[in-house]
Amino acid sequence: MNRLKIIKELRELVIHASAEIITSDMSLSPFDADELSRILELINHLKENAEDDDPHSTCVIARFMHYFCIFLISMS
Repeated sequence: MNRLKIIKELRELVIHASAEIITSDMSLSPFDADELSRILELINHLKENAEDDDPHSTCVIARFMHYFCIFLISMS
């Protein structure tokens, strides 16, 4: 899968979770609003450097995708 596509998908997950926190009394997001804001900042930085194949950035992307996958699995 294309690295930029994965970063975009992660960004959409964070935006969705942020909207849920804003619009729901009982959000199921694994992160609070402040954490999501900081994650979005990191994602924007990762997006700017998407062409770099840095293993540290790959680890960051994988870690956040893991959290959201576990969250989505627990919802089903």
